[in-house]
Amino acid sequence: MKNQQSPLVSVLIPVFNCQDYIKETIQSVLEQTYTNLEVLIINDCSSDDTEIIINKFNDPRIRYFRNESNLKLIKTLNKGVSYATGEYLVRLDGDDICHPDRINRQVDFLLGNLDIALVGTDAWIIDEKNRIIKSTIMLPNTPAWTSFRLTRNSSLFHPSIMVRLDILKSLGGYDEAYPHAEDYALWLKMVSAGFTITNLPDRLIYYRIHSKSVSSIYKKQQYESSIKALRDFDCFGKFGDRYVFAKNLDDAWYSLRAFVLEPRKELFLYFVRLVFSFKQNRFKILLGIFKEVFQYSIIRTFLKLFPLKVKNGKIHLSIGYHE
Repeated sequence: MKNQQSPLVSVLIPVFNCQDYIKETIQSVLEQTYTNLEVLIINDCSSDDTEIIINKFNDPRIRYFRNESNLKLIKTLNKGVSYATGEYLVRLDGDDICHPDRINRQVDFLLGNLDIALVGTDAWIIDEKNRIIKSTIMLPNTPAWTSFRLTRNSSLFHPSIMVRLDILKSLGGYDEAYPHAEDYALWLKMVSAGFTITNLPDRLIYYRIHSKSVSSIYKKQQYESSIKALRDFDCFGKFGDRYVFAKNLDDAWYSLRAFVLEPRKELFLYFVRLVFSFKQNRFKILLGIFKEVFQYSIIRTFLKLFPLKVKNGKIHLSIGYHE
């Protein structure tokens, strides 16, 4: 890649008590094939040897900061966003590992797709000892499908994303109103604001799962924040179809509504690609797809008989319901 086509990339790594993994995380960034980087490491008052390990690195691309008090993740992220000077911002957690060509491929993609605001990647899931537990089952890798999946859950891995920094700053960074789901809320906010997001089909990050992971410790709060984000950013309502499916009438999980918006051809091709990309566990994948389609058929029939509508953030049965 020529110099004039090598924009500066800011890699943001917030850390808190990551002594067991931070060395490998930093090494995976410094060893990237793409070299025009600034590595922003913000230590949120770790009480272990995280700082000692970070200070052993001697690379001018590293910019190290330590919070004066424990600000928690979202404030630390926004602090890093304000420090960043690159054209693109990459997120990485202090216990994850980058594929050597990750940043290079994401920069190439954004340079060639000026309409895309954010791009993530697929991932390998690893444990505390770097053993691969599983691979993700093909995250959506088209803009329409990525946006559709947001109605069920996050369709991107936060530590895999690269985002245009000016767009992130224009949206105000990460919102503290969604603790432990600040990333999911950001994806929803971006889509509702008209920005386009997607994933690369390649597995370019090793995403670590362990007992101290945020998703393990704060699962309930993460779920509640996700529900709040779905209610606050009704990304698909503007397309005209206000019918939704909810797990129950209190918690409106905007689940399979976008099936009616998603082009059938793209949906079919996605399932075909999903099945034939795996040499193993095809039967299990087929069962999962059958279950998904079967559930959707039941839901669609139910909605025809007893449509649910959204009004003032609440779900109502259309029987006896008036605008």
